[in-house]
Amino acid sequence: YALESSLCGAAVHHGILHDHFGGEVTLRKVTWSNHYVGSRRNGVTSLDSNSYSRSFVLEVIKILAVSCTTKASDILDNTFTVICPENCLRTNPLDGVVGTRIYADSSEICKAAIHFGSITEAGGVVTVRKMGKTSYFTGTEMNGIQSESMDGKPHISFVFG
Repeated sequence: YALESSLCGAAVHHGILHDHFGGEVTLRKVTWSNHYVGSRRNGVTSLDSNSYSRSFVLEVIKILAVSCTTKASDILDNTFTVICPENCLRTNPLDGVVGTRIYADSSEICKAAIHFGSITEAGGVVTVRKMGKTSYFTGTEMNGIQSESMDGKPHISFVFG
């Protein structure tokens, strides 16, 4: 799709979203193109174009089901979306999270997400983005979870969003 295309219209056309329902899509910018072939799919008509512009492709977001104790280091992808179960604080609210806002990949994803405020004890969906290595993580108490500090050996870090 040309970069100036409607993102929601393209997502319905592509079959990722359905008309009258929202949802999440991933947009990835790709190379420039000078030719687009129009078509009619899922009630949306795309147009032919010979204008030279940036392009994007749409990707379906796969959501991984994880446990309360799944760590970011357990998942190889650098960016991924998970669905956390409920009651993760019951597994031990004083253990499993290293850092504040930026977390060590040895942290349990769902507890870190509760600590950060992305989800509650009821569970939910969060997107994790792994960052570079960090040598210092600060511990704090937030949302009923005490995270740990860590200084020394660099660890891969991650953030939510």
